[in-house]
Amino acid sequence: MKSPGHIPVTFASAEAFLQSTDLEQVNCLITDIKMPRMTGVQLQKILLAQGRNLAIIFITAFPETGVRDQVLAAGAICFMEKPFDSADMIGCLAAALGRDSVLPP
Repeated sequence: MKSPGHIPVTFASAEAFLQSTDLEQVNCLITDIKMPRMTGVQLQKILLAQGRNLAIIFITAFPETGVRDQVLAAGAICFMEKPFDSADMIGCLAAALGRDSVLPP
């Protein structure tokens, strides 16, 4: 993430992210679908309910078409299956941050 000029910040959990005082400065969120206590889908729903239309990139080792369709319909930028190529992630980041890019299938 650092090589294309991004400043990544990590959080221990979805709850920690939601409690962050720096939430307003986040341009893009990369989250897993399956996490302890709160899934990435639940996190997306909470952010939308709070009026935060944040660019979200979902990653997962357990791809499900229904989940993919759900998060993309709700505004996610990408849905990536693990393992993925770093170039695909950079493409998703470029799309999330408003730059022209070819997204992975």
